[in-house]
Order: sequence, then structure tokens, then C-alpha cells
Amino acid sequence: MDQEFLGDRRKALEESFFSKENEKLRRALKEKEALKEKEHALSEVSGIEDETVLEHLVATEHRRRHADRLDHGAAGAGRLGRR
Repeated sequence: MDQEFLGDRRKALEESFFSKENEKLRRALKEKEALKEKEHALSEVSGIEDETVLEHLVATEHRRRHADRLDHGAAGAGRLGRR
């Protein structure tokens, strides 16, 4: 019975692990697709066709927005700590 329990537990842990990994991969793929869509839209409005330039411009904007969200989160956390 212990072996059966351990086997079931192992299987449950494996399934949980791979489920989490799959979700990470899905999110990464979705983000990559969104960045490619932004590159395409930027190309349409700007006339820029160089993929390297488009990737750089979109990545720079993405990092800036991410940093802004982190800054706002840190500012909010700081306010909470000053009660």
C-alpha cells in the first residue's frame, strides 16, 4: 500500500510540475506573439521594415512599461509601510 501511495503521490507531483511548466510556456508564447503583433503594427504606421529595429523598439517600450509598473508597485508598498 505504501508503494501505491508513493506512486500516486509521485504521479500527482509530476502532473503538477508539468502543468505549471506548460502554463509558463503558454504565457511566454502569448507574450512573444503580442510583441510580434506590436512589431507588425509599428511597421505599418512607421514604414520601418527592418526586423531588428522593430524588435529593439518594441522591446525597449516593453521594458519601460514593465519598469514603470515595478516603480508604481514599489511606491505603493512604501506608502503602506509608513502608517
